[in-house]
Amino acid sequence: MVGMRENRALTFRGPSNTAAAIDRFLTAVNELEHHLEEKYLRLCDLSVPLNLLASYMAKSAVSQIRLSVFHPKNGEGDILKTSEEDARIIIKNSTRVIEFDVLAHTNPVLSRFSWHFSNFFPFEAFILLITVLGSRLPGDIVEQCWGTVDKVYSHHPQFITDSYDALYWAMGSLTLKTWNNCLDTVKLDQRTTLNEPSCISKLRNQRMSRALPTDNDAMKLDGFEAAQITHESMQTGPEIEREVSKQADGTQKLMSSDQWGFWQDLLESRTEQGWEAQELAGLSFALAVGPSPYCSP
Repeated sequence: MVGMRENRALTFRGPSNTAAAIDRFLTAVNELEHHLEEKYLRLCDLSVPLNLLASYMAKSAVSQIRLSVFHPKNGEGDILKTSEEDARIIIKNSTRVIEFDVLAHTNPVLSRFSWHFSNFFPFEAFILLITVLGSRLPGDIVEQCWGTVDKVYSHHPQFITDSYDALYWAMGSLTLKTWNNCLDTVKLDQRTTLNEPSCISKLRNQRMSRALPTDNDAMKLDGFEAAQITHESMQTGPEIEREVSKQADGTQKLMSSDQWGFWQDLLESRTEQGWEAQELAGLSFALAVGPSPYCSP
């Protein structure tokens, strides 16, 4: 199967943290990108759906390798205190990875592969992008990034509607808190404005609808139903909110290697619980649609 698991996007180990080592690594990535483009990608007939898919995924993979340098597992973390150049690289490459997912959902030529993009979302790149946005001054680039974030929630509505999924809930909380940080920055810099993406209001409304049942509400339910609602709300409620609040607090380190463990646990839990079912669903779909007309028998 072409691709990588949804939570394996940035597990590639980057170089040591010396500036010289990072420069050498990024230079090597640039050379790899040029080689792929000149040797293979530019020769692909992109009117063939499978070639187009391969092109998207190859370019996405290169961007993910670049991001591995800045992954919290590979260093001290603290993305908020990265240099402007590092932040630019993170934003450019994480946005690029996510935009390929958006393109895959909006290009009708790739509709036959929709099962793949639904099951292999680049969660780590998405989390890194939202993290960095919280420390950037509003401008055209930040506005475009929030537009990309909004498209992700549009093409993956389950990230909002599936409110009992711990990973989705945590991502939504991080998105809301990062947005609030951006608004605080706008207030300090009165020369800038920032238009609110539609996903923000949807995430707010979701949290309002997920309020714990009141005593009066509980009286209308039998004991099992009331206990089940309370338990499920706690799973994606206070504990996650406390952790995300710590990570989205600009006075503390954001996305350090230790704090990344919180996200890694959510990603690994999701893999253990759902990967096998997702893989079987994709295989079933592929068998149902039959062989591609672009493949030789």
